[in-house]
Amino acid sequence: MSRARAPNDFPRPPLLARLIVVLTMPAREREFVLGDLQDGYYERLTSASAREARRWLWRESLSLRTARWPRATTVVEQRRRPRERSMSSSWNETRHALRSLRRAPLYSALAIVTAAVGIGASTAIFSVAKPIIFDAAPYSSPEKLVLVWERDTSGETSNIGFFTCQDIARDVRASSCSAAMSYWQPTLASEAAAEQVNGQRVSHTYFTTLGVRPFFGRDFRSEEDTPETRAVVILTHKLWKRRSEATQRS
Repeated sequence: MSRARAPNDFPRPPLLARLIVVLTMPAREREFVLGDLQDGYYERLTSASAREARRWLWRESLSLRTARWPRATTVVEQRRRPRERSMSSSWNETRHALRSLRRAPLYSALAIVTAAVGIGASTAIFSVAKPIIFDAAPYSSPEKLVLVWERDTSGETSNIGFFTCQDIARDVRASSCSAAMSYWQPTLASEAAAEQVNGQRVSHTYFTTLGVRPFFGRDFRSEEDTPETRAVVILTHKLWKRRSEATQRS
């Protein structure tokens, strides 16, 4: 089984030809031209003989002796053309980076995969943290909202019972309004499909406490806080729209 030949497996470029480039070219262009000549030399070794590759390198090196290179830019001219100097420097750095990546394909692949994983992880973390940390809560006075828990003898928090919540609403004078809530995972079934959704069981003052109201339809009523009358559900706009579209398609 044959393997791909690395640049170290080929004869090195003639040292004298490289010396001609070093003595001929300005220092600011020398490194990039030497890199391009070396890459071209190794590419020709893979498809032609070593003699033809050396002949090509000598021809290109000698042709640089007759080329006219721009004179050195003075300090005054550099101050007049800062944008041009910046663009030239950025292009040279980009060429050098691309050439370095091409010489080490395994390292390049590892670097690209690492960067992609890092960018993806950062994007995922930011998408979760942004609505919690940076975005304001969608309520009229979020700084006045307080979440109350019970703590058992072991120090762990737990939900407050509904009747305890009623006692707090009656006896605590510091709160203008209070509501009870607990997490709920009902199964939403229809002719199209059945799915389990995330929801909450709340008291009738839930939306009033948050300072919001349903976009469509009515709010909960006080008589619906009993187990016998818990037959009213308010859907989120996203769930209502998705299920409506699914019903229309079916």
